[in-house]
Amino acid sequence: TFRIFPTISLNTGNFDIAAENFWWDYGLNIEEIYFGNGILRKQEFEEIIRWTPNLKVIKLERNSLFKTWQIKGTYHERVCQFENCYHISLANNSFINRKIFDYMVSKAPNLREIDLSGCLTKMSGRERTQILDHFIFYLKGYGATIKLINIHSTIVDDFFLQQLAEVS
Repeated sequence: TFRIFPTISLNTGNFDIAAENFWWDYGLNIEEIYFGNGILRKQEFEEIIRWTPNLKVIKLERNSLFKTWQIKGTYHERVCQFENCYHISLANNSFINRKIFDYMVSKAPNLREIDLSGCLTKMSGRERTQILDHFIFYLKGYGATIKLINIHSTIVDDFFLQQLAEVS
């Protein structure tokens, strides 16, 4: 029987050659993918999204995977995009920086929803301010399609909220 998997949830997944056959066979049917606890190398993530072009929702929550990611900004990193993706969740991640944020949002040109709830908890005040300022910069320059921002339980200050209110 042919099976359709519209939603995939992975917790501490092990990605090997056998797993590539799954993504090859069923990747076109996957619309939502959730990476839970575990470590996922950036190369493995790129391989998975390469075979799932119809993704609508990507969630990289409560994960320490960003510790190992090195974003270089090369052409190869920008090639693979998910055109149908409207929601990206990076909730409960403490290791987000500007390059990782840009890498994720640049892959979804039709993004409408961003979830940053519970983020930035292990950062210093200066680092947190820098990433929030960068988020405002993104919204002013490229976030015209963004309709929903979830920053629940993310430490923000009044200045950030004022800037957020001024984004049109």
